Amino acid sequence: MKRIIGMILAAMLLSFPCYAAEEQAAQQVIVNDRSVGEQRDGLIPLRGTLEALGSVVYYLPRTNSILALTRDGDTIQHVLGSNAITKNGTTTEFSEHSENQNGTAMIPLSMVQHCYEIFLQQSEDGTLSIEKNMTSHPAHLVIRDVLQLSMEPYFLPTRFDRYRAYRTQHPDEAVKNCIIRVNIGLDTPFYTGIKETARPDSLQTLVNPYLRLPEQFEAKNLVWAAPETTVQDGKEYRMNREAYEAFVSMRQAAAAEGISLKMISAYRTQNYQQMLYQNYVLQNGLAYAAKYSARPGHSEHQTGLAVDVNSVENYFADTPAFTWMQRNAHRYGFILRYPLGKEWITGYAYEPWHYRYVGQGIATNIKEWDLTYEEYYVTYLQRSAYQINPEETRKNVMGLMEP
Repeated sequence: MKRIIGMILAAMLLSFPCYAAEEQAAQQVIVNDRSVGEQRDGLIPLRGTLEALGSVVYYLPRTNSILALTRDGDTIQHVLGSNAITKNGTTTEFSEHSENQNGTAMIPLSMVQHCYEIFLQQSEDGTLSIEKNMTSHPAHLVIRDVLQLSMEPYFLPTRFDRYRAYRTQHPDEAVKNCIIRVNIGLDTPFYTGIKETARPDSLQTLVNPYLRLPEQFEAKNLVWAAPETTVQDGKEYRMNREAYEAFVSMRQAAAAEGISLKMISAYRTQNYQQMLYQNYVLQNGLAYAAKYSARPGHSEHQTGLAVDVNSVENYFADTPAFTWMQRNAHRYGFILRYPLGKEWITGYAYEPWHYRYVGQGIATNIKEWDLTYEEYYVTYLQRSAYQINPEETRKNVMGLMEP
């Protein structure tokens, strides 16, 4: 009987490999002369190892996954707890899976070997040494320059390849400018790669050639403009309530200085914008329409936050009203949306009459920093869903970025 019980107990122990793992001594892991923790059963610390290899590691809570950007220009994705890892879009499965050990994410050494060109060495005391040439990639200087800004809030890790490509094409441009321009979409032609804008009902939403409103979007909180605030052309105008109240306040302040401000266009429906755009196309062709009229769904007027003031002709730029607006519009939350000389950013010709409400704080910053709304939005308002600890990343990775 004792023999049978012993055989049963032995079989149970074999069926639970975690017991063996607990008895096995942990072994130190050294990556590029830096201790990153301990190895057990072929698992090594995930973040510590990848960062010591010069990679920036992000975490996406929604999918419990990591995204790593490497010094070789690769993108690595892995769902914690799974047996698969994706490198540059190609997924490979392994017999082992990552796991959490006492609060530390551990990844199979085999996955690291698959994703990185590394040299392994095991010492007599069991210490595992991992080494990697940090400057082996032909474009390592471009990659390094891009990764230097990888912990900034405006850095979107899913655009790593586009950042590198744009930086390669514009080596004399500041890296931050390269990243901001890619975030706007300027590495591609206007009206390509179009996506729906985030939070279309927000006062800070961005609508432009790269970002459109949802198909069935209808602006909310619209109010009818009082006749005295509009040009007398037989039309009635609507505008977002907050934006309209700000326009009325601005108009009153201007009137106190002898300046008349009246809206000549404000909110537009999808159908009305479609009609305007088609008229431009029919009368002047597609190329002309692309510069002077937004396609339906891409017009700020559909948000109820834009207003055309006094005239829709360029001579408005030579009037006292325009001069007053240039000095004061930001105090009431309005910005000149399509400035002269910034057509290559906004996608539209200079419109001295077109103003957009964004709120006083943002308008003041845009005025003082001489930015377009595109530049401000992707730098200060747009954020990635991926999480990163900037201080830890700076400490663990940035020291490895020297050429």
